[in-house]
Amino acid sequence: MSNYLKWGLFGLIGLFGLIILLHVAGRILVTELVQDIVLPSAEEEDSSRPLIGKRAPYFNLPDLSERQASVPDALNTPIVLLFWTTWNNTSVDQLAILDAYISKQESPPFSVFAVNSQEDVSAVKNFIRRGEYRLQVLLDERGAITEQYQARSLPMTYFIDANGIIHDIFIGVMSEQELEGRAKKTFQ
Repeated sequence: MSNYLKWGLFGLIGLFGLIILLHVAGRILVTELVQDIVLPSAEEEDSSRPLIGKRAPYFNLPDLSERQASVPDALNTPIVLLFWTTWNNTSVDQLAILDAYISKQESPPFSVFAVNSQEDVSAVKNFIRRGEYRLQVLLDERGAITEQYQARSLPMTYFIDANGIIHDIFIGVMSEQELEGRAKKTFQ
């Protein structure tokens, strides 16, 4: 057998070995990436909503100007409370939809608080400034309020009546029409 043929055979065997190795490594990587992505079933989604019908946990959080804002101060008016992050595209989409909806209202029918969860203050400020959002953004840097509200799948939106009772929780992105429909159903 000539040297060229030997080297060609070794190269071919090496190439197949590399393909097999990449295939195995890719499957492991994909499995690792998707194992944490679990969509809740209808039963699980209902069981993740133990706060519906209960009084909303009170909280005091700083806004982007470092002024304190609290849910007790906002009572006597309905509240839409959004938990979100800048790195989650669906959170950003929901933030934009809420911001656009509120911006169109001369007299908004409810107060909106957008609670940013566990992010650096300067990153959130820059994000809000760049996007020219007008919503009141509160900062839950340690995630304590996010945990109190059991907001584990962001974005999560809570509809709280004027008496402080949680009537509805929505996981994911709502259109303006759905937001308006849920708000009317909850706040009338």
